[in-house]
Amino acid sequence: MGSYLSLCWCSDDDADEAEYSNRKAELLKQNDENRRRSREDHQKRLKQMEDDGRNNSLRLREDARRENENYAALRQEARRKRIQEEKEQAAAHRAILEARDEEHRERMERLQEEFEKNSAANCSNRRKTQEVEQTSLE
Repeated sequence: MGSYLSLCWCSDDDADEAEYSNRKAELLKQNDENRRRSREDHQKRLKQMEDDGRNNSLRLREDARRENENYAALRQEARRKRIQEEKEQAAAHRAILEARDEEHRERMERLQEEFEKNSAANCSNRRKTQEVEQTSLE
């Protein structure tokens, strides 16, 4: 500043006023620069908040999608287990029914054999009874 003042053909009051004006201009320039930086920083913060909000929304959507996929996988696994259990129960039920059918068939065969044996015995007894009756009538 001293060199600037030495170039001026001004009085000391004019020099003080010029220095004051220069200092004032410099402070106004710094103030404007600070305001500009403050606005830019504010805009950056707003943009960052907006991006964070978007990222948060994206993250929330991704979390919800993942949760839905996990839920769907769990439901599918539960359904697969239920179907497997139903198949096992059906197979056990069929085995029981087949065993009962086999028991029924064997029982019917035994009853048929007993019936035939009893029928033969009844026929034999009837013949004997008829013979006894005939011999007693004679």
